[in-house]
Amino acid sequence: MMNKNRIAIAICCVFAAGVLYVAYTSIHAGPMNEMRSRLASWSGGKSQMQSSLRDSKRLREELKAIAGTTLGKTPELAEHRLRTLLTELCTSAELSEYVIACKEPKPIGNPAANEKPVEFSLEMRRLADCIIQETTITGQGSYEACVQTIAMLEAQPWLARVSNVSIQPAGKERKSYSLVVGVTSIVMPDLADDTTGESAYVHDIGADRLAQSMVRNPFVASAPEPDVVARDDSPPPAPKPKPKPYGDWLVSGVMQTPTGGETILSNSKTGASRSLGLGGQILGLTIDAIEGHYVMLSEGESGYRVALGQSLAEREPVIE
Repeated sequence: MMNKNRIAIAICCVFAAGVLYVAYTSIHAGPMNEMRSRLASWSGGKSQMQSSLRDSKRLREELKAIAGTTLGKTPELAEHRLRTLLTELCTSAELSEYVIACKEPKPIGNPAANEKPVEFSLEMRRLADCIIQETTITGQGSYEACVQTIAMLEAQPWLARVSNVSIQPAGKERKSYSLVVGVTSIVMPDLADDTTGESAYVHDIGADRLAQSMVRNPFVASAPEPDVVARDDSPPPAPKPKPKPYGDWLVSGVMQTPTGGETILSNSKTGASRSLGLGGQILGLTIDAIEGHYVMLSEGESGYRVALGQSLAEREPVIE
Protein backbone atom coordinates (compact mmCIF):
# COMPACT_ATOMS: atom_id res chain seq x y z
CA MET A 1 0.00 0.00 0.00
CA MET A 2 2.85 2.28 0.86
CA ASN A 3 4.55 1.63 -2.50
CA LYS A 4 1.37 2.45 -4.40
CA ASN A 5 1.12 5.81 -2.65
CA ARG A 6 4.70 6.63 -3.49
CA ILE A 7 4.16 5.75 -7.14
CA ALA A 8 1.05 7.91 -7.31
CA ILE A 9 2.90 10.83 -5.70
CA ALA A 10 5.80 10.43 -8.20
CA ILE A 11 3.42 10.41 -11.15
CA CYS A 12 1.71 13.55 -9.87
CA CYS A 13 5.07 15.26 -9.45
CA VAL A 14 6.14 14.40 -13.01
CA PHE A 15 2.80 15.58 -14.39
CA ALA A 16 3.01 18.82 -12.42
CA ALA A 17 6.56 19.42 -13.66
CA GLY A 18 5.39 18.90 -17.26
CA VAL A 19 2.52 21.33 -16.80
CA LEU A 20 4.88 23.91 -15.29
CA TYR A 21 7.34 23.48 -18.22
CA VAL A 22 4.62 23.92 -20.83
CA ALA A 23 3.27 26.95 -18.99
CA TYR A 24 6.75 28.47 -18.71
CA THR A 25 7.48 27.90 -22.39
CA SER A 26 4.20 29.28 -23.70
CA ILE A 27 3.79 32.16 -21.26
CA HIS A 28 7.35 33.35 -20.70
CA ALA A 29 10.17 31.73 -22.74
CA GLY A 30 8.38 31.72 -26.12
CA PRO A 31 7.29 35.38 -26.06
CA MET A 32 10.72 36.41 -24.76
CA ASN A 33 12.52 34.66 -27.66
CA GLU A 34 10.12 36.22 -30.15
CA MET A 35 10.68 39.64 -28.60
CA ARG A 36 14.48 39.21 -28.73
CA SER A 37 14.30 38.28 -32.45
CA ARG A 38 12.08 41.28 -33.16
CA LEU A 39 14.42 43.62 -31.28
CA ALA A 40 17.41 42.25 -33.23
CA SER A 41 15.53 42.86 -36.52
CA TRP A 42 14.60 46.40 -35.47
CA SER A 43 18.20 47.09 -34.47
CA GLY A 44 19.46 45.94 -37.88
CA GLY A 45 16.82 48.02 -39.65
CA LYS A 46 17.75 51.04 -37.56
CA SER A 47 21.43 50.69 -38.51
CA GLN A 48 20.53 50.39 -42.19
CA MET A 49 18.25 53.41 -41.98
CA GLN A 50 20.94 55.49 -40.26
CA SER A 51 23.44 54.51 -42.96
CA SER A 52 20.93 55.47 -45.68
CA LEU A 53 20.24 58.81 -44.03
CA ARG A 54 23.96 59.63 -43.98
CA ASP A 55 24.10 59.08 -47.77
CA SER A 56 20.77 60.72 -48.54
CA LYS A 57 22.19 64.24 -49.08
CA ARG A 58 24.81 63.01 -51.55
CA LEU A 59 22.31 60.82 -53.36
CA ARG A 60 19.80 63.65 -53.64
CA GLU A 61 22.46 65.91 -55.13
CA GLU A 62 23.42 63.24 -57.69
CA LEU A 63 19.77 62.63 -58.62
CA LYS A 64 19.21 66.38 -58.94
CA ALA A 65 22.20 66.62 -61.29
CA ILE A 66 20.77 63.82 -63.45
CA ALA A 67 17.37 65.53 -63.48
CA GLY A 68 19.09 68.71 -64.67
CA THR A 69 20.04 66.96 -67.93
CA THR A 70 16.43 66.02 -68.73
CA LEU A 71 14.19 68.00 -71.05
CA GLY A 72 11.14 68.86 -68.97
CA LYS A 73 8.88 68.13 -66.05
CA THR A 74 6.22 66.32 -68.12
CA PRO A 75 6.59 63.65 -70.83
CA GLU A 76 4.69 65.84 -73.33
CA LEU A 77 7.00 68.82 -72.89
CA ALA A 78 10.12 66.62 -72.90
CA GLU A 79 9.04 64.90 -76.14
CA HIS A 80 8.42 68.25 -77.84
CA ARG A 81 11.89 69.51 -76.92
CA LEU A 82 13.44 66.17 -77.88
CA ARG A 83 11.96 66.33 -81.39
CA THR A 84 13.14 69.93 -81.78
CA LEU A 85 16.70 69.13 -80.70
CA LEU A 86 16.94 65.96 -82.81
CA THR A 87 15.68 67.87 -85.86
CA GLU A 88 18.39 70.49 -85.34
CA LEU A 89 21.02 67.78 -84.85
CA CYS A 90 20.11 65.83 -87.99
CA THR A 91 20.04 69.02 -90.05
CA SER A 92 23.44 70.07 -88.70
CA ALA A 93 24.90 66.65 -89.61
CA GLU A 94 23.45 67.02 -93.15
CA LEU A 95 21.32 63.90 -92.81
CA SER A 96 18.46 63.93 -95.34
CA GLU A 97 15.01 62.34 -95.44
CA TYR A 98 15.22 61.73 -91.71
CA VAL A 99 12.24 60.56 -89.66
CA ILE A 100 12.03 60.89 -85.86
CA ALA A 101 9.64 58.29 -84.39
CA CYS A 102 8.92 58.53 -80.64
CA LYS A 103 7.39 55.58 -78.83
CA GLU A 104 4.84 55.86 -76.02
CA PRO A 105 6.56 57.05 -72.80
CA LYS A 106 7.02 54.18 -70.34
CA PRO A 107 7.15 54.60 -66.53
CA ILE A 108 9.90 52.66 -64.76
CA GLY A 109 9.58 51.79 -61.07
CA ASN A 110 12.20 50.95 -58.46
CA PRO A 111 13.44 47.38 -59.16
CA ALA A 112 13.54 46.73 -55.41
CA ALA A 113 9.77 47.18 -55.26
CA ASN A 114 9.32 43.93 -57.23
CA GLU A 115 10.59 42.04 -54.17
CA LYS A 116 7.84 43.68 -52.05
CA PRO A 117 10.05 44.64 -49.07
CA VAL A 118 8.22 45.63 -45.91
CA GLU A 119 9.98 49.02 -46.00
CA PHE A 120 8.07 49.91 -49.21
CA SER A 121 4.53 51.11 -48.80
CA LEU A 122 1.89 50.38 -51.42
CA GLU A 123 2.23 53.95 -52.70
CA MET A 124 6.01 53.59 -53.01
CA ARG A 125 5.57 50.35 -54.97
CA ARG A 126 3.19 52.02 -57.43
CA LEU A 127 5.28 55.19 -57.82
CA ALA A 128 7.49 55.41 -60.95
CA ASP A 129 11.09 56.45 -60.39
CA CYS A 130 11.35 57.88 -63.89
CA ILE A 131 9.76 57.82 -67.33
CA ILE A 132 11.77 56.68 -70.35
CA GLN A 133 11.21 57.90 -73.90
CA GLU A 134 12.55 55.60 -76.64
CA THR A 135 12.98 57.17 -80.09
CA THR A 136 14.14 55.80 -83.44
CA ILE A 137 15.85 57.99 -86.05
CA THR A 138 16.06 56.89 -89.69
CA GLY A 139 17.58 58.85 -92.55
CA GLN A 140 19.73 58.93 -95.68
CA GLY A 141 23.04 60.60 -96.39
CA SER A 142 26.72 60.21 -97.12
CA TYR A 143 28.87 57.99 -94.93
CA GLU A 144 30.30 61.10 -93.30
CA ALA A 145 26.79 62.42 -92.51
CA CYS A 146 25.78 59.12 -90.88
CA VAL A 147 28.94 58.92 -88.78
CA GLN A 148 28.63 62.56 -87.75
CA THR A 149 25.00 62.01 -86.70
CA ILE A 150 26.00 59.09 -84.45
CA ALA A 151 28.94 60.99 -82.95
CA MET A 152 26.76 64.02 -82.19
CA LEU A 153 24.05 61.86 -80.60
CA GLU A 154 26.61 60.29 -78.29
CA ALA A 155 27.82 63.76 -77.21
CA GLN A 156 24.41 65.03 -76.03
CA PRO A 157 23.92 65.09 -72.22
CA TRP A 158 20.10 65.07 -72.62
CA LEU A 159 20.25 61.55 -74.11
CA ALA A 160 20.63 58.66 -71.67
CA ARG A 161 21.58 56.02 -74.26
CA VAL A 162 22.38 55.53 -77.96
CA SER A 163 21.76 51.99 -79.21
CA ASN A 164 20.78 49.76 -82.16
CA VAL A 165 23.00 51.62 -84.64
CA SER A 166 22.85 50.40 -88.25
CA ILE A 167 24.49 51.84 -91.39
CA GLN A 168 23.74 50.20 -94.75
CA PRO A 169 24.95 51.22 -98.24
CA ALA A 170 21.98 52.29 -100.34
CA GLY A 171 23.58 52.26 -103.82
CA LYS A 172 26.05 50.21 -105.84
CA GLU A 173 28.50 53.12 -105.94
CA ARG A 174 28.18 53.35 -102.14
CA LYS A 175 27.87 57.12 -102.11
CA SER A 176 24.58 57.06 -100.20
CA TYR A 177 23.81 55.23 -96.97
CA SER A 178 20.76 54.56 -94.83
CA LEU A 179 21.02 55.12 -91.08
CA VAL A 180 18.92 53.66 -88.27
CA VAL A 181 19.74 54.56 -84.66
CA GLY A 182 17.81 54.34 -81.40
CA VAL A 183 18.09 56.87 -78.56
CA THR A 184 16.62 56.92 -75.05
CA SER A 185 15.85 59.97 -72.93
CA ILE A 186 14.38 60.11 -69.42
CA VAL A 187 11.89 62.27 -67.53
CA MET A 188 12.06 62.67 -63.73
CA PRO A 189 8.87 64.53 -62.76
CA ASP A 190 9.48 64.49 -59.00
CA LEU A 191 12.97 66.06 -59.29
CA ALA A 192 12.54 68.36 -62.31
CA ASP A 193 11.18 71.90 -61.99
CA ASP A 194 9.54 74.37 -64.36
CA THR A 195 12.91 75.51 -65.76
CA THR A 196 14.31 72.04 -66.43
CA GLY A 197 15.21 71.59 -70.10
CA GLU A 198 14.68 75.23 -71.11
CA SER A 199 18.37 75.81 -71.83
CA ALA A 200 19.04 72.46 -73.54
CA TYR A 201 20.88 72.75 -76.85
CA VAL A 202 22.73 70.60 -79.40
CA HIS A 203 26.33 70.23 -78.23
CA ASP A 204 28.90 70.33 -81.01
CA ILE A 205 31.76 67.83 -81.19
CA GLY A 206 35.39 68.61 -81.77
CA ALA A 207 36.94 68.30 -85.20
CA ASP A 208 39.54 65.83 -83.89
CA ARG A 209 36.88 63.48 -82.54
CA LEU A 210 34.93 63.65 -85.78
CA ALA A 211 38.08 63.04 -87.85
CA GLN A 212 38.90 59.92 -85.81
CA SER A 213 35.43 58.52 -86.58
CA MET A 214 35.96 58.98 -90.31
CA VAL A 215 39.47 57.56 -90.72
CA ARG A 216 38.25 54.77 -92.97
CA ASN A 217 34.99 53.84 -94.63
CA PRO A 218 34.69 50.05 -94.21
CA PHE A 219 32.15 49.88 -97.05
CA VAL A 220 34.63 51.19 -99.67
CA ALA A 221 37.76 49.27 -100.62
CA SER A 222 40.92 51.35 -100.45
CA ALA A 223 43.88 50.83 -102.75
CA PRO A 224 46.60 48.62 -101.26
CA GLU A 225 49.78 50.38 -100.26
CA PRO A 226 52.65 49.85 -102.70
CA ASP A 227 55.58 47.80 -101.54
CA VAL A 228 58.72 49.90 -101.03
CA VAL A 229 61.89 48.07 -102.03
CA ALA A 230 65.28 49.40 -101.01
CA ARG A 231 67.78 49.83 -103.82
CA ASP A 232 70.50 47.22 -103.86
CA ASP A 233 73.38 47.58 -106.34
CA SER A 234 74.98 44.28 -105.44
CA PRO A 235 74.58 41.38 -107.84
CA PRO A 236 71.21 39.77 -107.32
CA PRO A 237 71.26 36.37 -105.66
CA ALA A 238 69.61 33.39 -107.14
CA PRO A 239 65.89 34.19 -107.32
CA LYS A 240 63.78 32.65 -104.58
CA PRO A 241 60.03 32.63 -104.59
CA LYS A 242 58.72 35.21 -102.14
CA PRO A 243 56.04 33.78 -99.86
CA LYS A 244 52.72 35.44 -100.39
CA PRO A 245 51.32 37.27 -97.32
CA TYR A 246 48.19 35.12 -97.03
CA GLY A 247 48.21 35.52 -93.25
CA ASP A 248 47.90 39.33 -93.49
CA TRP A 249 44.55 39.27 -95.29
CA LEU A 250 41.44 38.47 -93.24
CA VAL A 251 37.88 37.85 -94.45
CA SER A 252 36.18 40.65 -92.45
CA GLY A 253 32.78 40.64 -94.16
CA VAL A 254 30.54 38.74 -96.56
CA MET A 255 27.42 40.12 -98.22
CA GLN A 256 24.80 38.58 -100.46
CA THR A 257 24.03 40.70 -103.53
CA PRO A 258 21.99 40.22 -106.70
CA THR A 259 25.25 39.62 -108.56
CA GLY A 260 26.19 36.68 -106.34
CA GLY A 261 27.78 38.36 -103.32
CA GLU A 262 30.77 40.39 -102.20
CA THR A 263 33.47 39.82 -99.63
CA ILE A 264 35.57 42.38 -97.75
CA LEU A 265 39.21 41.49 -97.14
CA SER A 266 41.21 43.52 -94.59
CA ASN A 267 44.97 43.66 -94.22
CA SER A 268 45.82 43.28 -90.52
CA LYS A 269 49.22 44.94 -90.97
CA THR A 270 48.53 47.89 -93.27
CA GLY A 271 44.87 48.52 -92.46
CA ALA A 272 43.97 48.40 -96.14
CA SER A 273 40.76 46.68 -97.24
CA ARG A 274 39.42 45.36 -100.53
CA SER A 275 35.90 44.54 -101.63
CA LEU A 276 35.77 41.73 -104.19
CA GLY A 277 32.88 40.19 -106.06
CA LEU A 278 32.73 36.93 -107.97
CA GLY A 279 35.78 36.62 -110.22
CA GLY A 280 37.83 39.04 -108.11
CA GLN A 281 41.43 38.06 -107.43
CA ILE A 282 43.88 38.53 -104.57
CA LEU A 283 47.34 36.96 -104.22
CA GLY A 284 46.58 34.62 -107.11
CA LEU A 285 43.33 33.38 -105.56
CA THR A 286 40.05 33.86 -107.44
CA ILE A 287 36.66 34.37 -105.74
CA ASP A 288 34.39 31.60 -107.12
CA ALA A 289 31.37 31.74 -104.79
CA ILE A 290 30.07 33.08 -101.47
CA GLU A 291 28.08 30.49 -99.54
CA GLY A 292 26.76 31.63 -96.15
CA HIS A 293 29.79 32.56 -94.02
CA TYR A 294 32.26 30.87 -96.40
CA VAL A 295 34.15 32.24 -99.40
CA MET A 296 35.06 29.69 -102.09
CA LEU A 297 38.44 30.30 -103.78
CA SER A 298 40.43 28.66 -106.55
CA GLU A 299 44.03 28.74 -107.73
CA GLY A 300 44.60 26.87 -110.92
CA GLU A 301 43.03 23.43 -110.53
CA SER A 302 42.90 23.65 -106.73
CA GLY A 303 39.84 24.74 -104.77
CA TYR A 304 39.72 26.20 -101.27
CA ARG A 305 37.28 27.67 -98.80
CA VAL A 306 37.85 30.19 -95.99
CA ALA A 307 35.37 31.17 -93.24
CA LEU A 308 34.39 34.66 -92.08
CA GLY A 309 37.02 35.89 -89.59
CA GLN A 310 39.81 33.64 -90.92
CA SER A 311 42.89 34.66 -92.87
CA LEU A 312 43.68 33.42 -96.35
CA ALA A 313 46.47 31.36 -94.78
CA GLU A 314 43.78 29.37 -92.92
CA ARG A 315 41.97 28.36 -96.10
CA GLU A 316 41.03 24.69 -96.33
CA PRO A 317 41.34 22.62 -99.52
CA VAL A 318 38.07 21.48 -101.03
CA ILE A 319 38.14 17.90 -102.25
CA GLU A 320 35.61 17.14 -104.98
